[in-house]
Amino acid sequence: MEIAMSITGLFLGGCTMTVYLCCLQLNRISGYEAEVQRLREKLNEIKI
Repeated sequence: MEIAMSITGLFLGGCTMTVYLCCLQLNRISGYEAEVQRLREKLNEIKI
């Protein structure tokens, strides 16, 4: 019974951390995309 509970805990903990890290990565990517968009707009202003 202890082994089953340990495996279940590790599985749930692993799934939880995977979701958490994916959310952090998505937030990081959207931050980079916002920076790229800002730089593109700045570049377009300079060309005009």
